[in-house]
Amino acid sequence: MKKQDQAEEILRMLDDMQRVNGDPWLYERVQGRLEALKNAQECPDTARAGMWKRKADLLLWPAFCLILLLNAWLLWRPQSPHNSHELQQALQDYYLDTRSENGIYSY
Repeated sequence: MKKQDQAEEILRMLDDMQRVNGDPWLYERVQGRLEALKNAQECPDTARAGMWKRKADLLLWPAFCLILLLNAWLLWRPQSPHNSHELQQALQDYYLDTRSENGIYSY
């Protein structure tokens, strides 16, 4: 009896159902995809160009991420201290040392 009751309940639910409205643009999208497939079969050069574009996109993302990681590493890596004697000598050679007597920035 339990199965009979379930069947009757299911039939009652089916009686109460209404028609479901679909997407009004579904037909146009399906037609557009079918037409694109048809054009790709007729002219394989465009399909091949699309394939190369997808491959290029797949290669560009890892390259972009690698460059981004290298930039981050360069920004946050520990800076090695410069040889202060060589730096002072270079500043004096080019008259950039403000502490020297003959520097262009001395007052």
